[in-house]
This record gives sequence, structure tokens and C-alpha cells, in this order.
Amino acid sequence: MSARWDPNVNQEFSVELRVELEYEKGIVATLASTITMADANVERINLMEKDARLSTVNIVLSVKDRVHLANVIRRLRTIKGTNRIIRVRS
Repeated sequence: MSARWDPNVNQEFSVELRVELEYEKGIVATLASTITMADANVERINLMEKDARLSTVNIVLSVKDRVHLANVIRRLRTIKGTNRIIRVRS
């Protein structure tokens, strides 16, 4: 059986990221606007405070492909106080 990939995939894919960062007022808005500026869409966002200084944000977003995801992650790394970004695989 032969298989062939469709070269014209126009679908977006859901990806979950875990962002560990230093908490600061307005950080969720900063994350959301950075993702939007990278032409991705936030589907779900959840903030968990580790302690008074550190937070973990789980974000589910829509991206076009791996290159698009890499661009989004690159932009997120520029946010002040970002310690680590992990792609969560289900």
C-alpha cells in the first residue's frame, strides 16, 4: 500500500505548552498578546501559582505546523522572567 502526504494541509493543530515564569502583574495578558502577535490562537489558559514568586501557566493553542510552533515558543522566550517552556505531550 503506497501512501502520500497532502502538500496543502490547511488545518490548525492544538498544542499544549507549560510555561514556568516569575509571576508579575499582567503576565497572563502578556502571554496571550505574545501568542496572538505570533498569529496563533489561545484555546485555553490556566495559571497555577507555585509560590509568591513563581507560576506555571498551561496554555493550549492552535498552530499551523512545527515551524509556526517554534516561532511562537521563540517569542514566548523573550518575555521577561520566563524560566522554561515545555511542550506537553498527551
